Amino acid sequence: MKLLKYPKQLHDGNLGACAAIHDCLVTVGSERVSVWDTKQLLDTAMGKSSANELSELFSSKGDFNNEKLCYVFATDKKLFVGTDHALFYADSWLETREKMVFNSIYRVEPPSTITDIKYDPLNHILFILVSLTSKKNVAILYEGRTCTRLAEILLPTKPMTGIIDPMGQIFTIVSADRSISIYQYNSK
Repeated sequence: MKLLKYPKQLHDGNLGACAAIHDCLVTVGSERVSVWDTKQLLDTAMGKSSANELSELFSSKGDFNNEKLCYVFATDKKLFVGTDHALFYADSWLETREKMVFNSIYRVEPPSTITDIKYDPLNHILFILVSLTSKKNVAILYEGRTCTRLAEILLPTKPMTGIIDPMGQIFTIVSADRSISIYQYNSK
């Protein structure tokens, strides 16, 4: 196996995030989503094919308000992508491919900022960490399959990142002041 260096620049040099989803590698950045076949990537890494022959399965552009995409994850049917100010989803993305349409699920206006987005695949819960103002910070929960808003939790300080327990029971938030908040949750 060898380390691959793709000969072309991805997303105009502005790759924001990537994730292994189903049998695909999904990359986002510069208002575009690119989907790659992981088998083709593996064959290239093993020397069975050339990196010059490597190409996307498909890609799709969306209207993301001229913001760089920096989050990507998926449920069984929905692909989610996010910026510092919004979260979008596309239904049946593997079937619609290039024609996928992105819908907005959540949006904030600057100077408010989304600081992190996490998805719990066991309970199908989205956690959106948001710094609304210097004094108001929240964690917003959505049901991932229906995009229904479940709850909003006020946070004492600006959240930086969230950590989901692999068992789907505890959500930990690390804040800018280095404090840690731990929340127990369930799917109900």
